[in-house]
Amino acid sequence: MSELPVEAAAIVRAYQQASKADSTIRAYHADVQVFQAWCARFGFRSLPASPEAVAGFLAHEAEVGRSASTIGRRLAAIRYGHKLAKAADPTDDED
Repeated sequence: MSELPVEAAAIVRAYQQASKADSTIRAYHADVQVFQAWCARFGFRSLPASPEAVAGFLAHEAEVGRSASTIGRRLAAIRYGHKLAKAADPTDDED
């Protein structure tokens, strides 16, 4: 596996220490990698992420035809990763 950026690696380590099912951790890990790649492509930080970055990512996912359940899981992965990293939750911004 190639070297992960520091931000993504911190999220992955947090998932590995969490008490989630292995399948959930694998799905969240994949979702975080997708989010991190999108952030890198558009010049956003993935951790801590801004609410604008999350909104842009979710809009992109919808535009490319991701299912509502996939988008919801990716949102949960972003939220959970920030929680485990003790970073502010960018998904909690209602504006």
